[in-house]
Amino acid sequence: MPDDRAARGKPRSGTLALSAYQEGRNIVVAVSDAGKGIDPAIIRRSAAEKGLMSADEAERLSDRDALNLIFLPGFSTAKTVSNISGRGVGMDVVKTNISRINGGITIDSTAGVGTSMVMRLPLTLAIIQVLTVDAGSELYGIQL
Repeated sequence: MPDDRAARGKPRSGTLALSAYQEGRNIVVAVSDAGKGIDPAIIRRSAAEKGLMSADEAERLSDRDALNLIFLPGFSTAKTVSNISGRGVGMDVVKTNISRINGGITIDSTAGVGTSMVMRLPLTLAIIQVLTVDAGSELYGIQL
């Protein structure tokens, strides 16, 4: 929230950055924010509370391994379930679909600073022929 950001010395408005570029045989899509980041301690605690592992096992995880728990089916740190969060559906679907096309996803986050997700997709996906269609203010690509 804007007041929380200001209290942390950040601008009241957040920043979301999106970039895409070619790297070798991959297209890299990176999304990063200047938000509150993901606290690995909260991820570890939630994993233990949900019975995914013991508290001792969770504490032994590196920060990177703890962050990767968000890709498990059914995993969520939300305290309450709403129509947009808390159901544990989301990041596991993203990872599954990226893996299905031989891609990969990594996450880096620093609590209080922000989060970055990098998706690496095979270059072959970028050269699929499509028909582009304008519909209103939207542009659609239909695979030929």
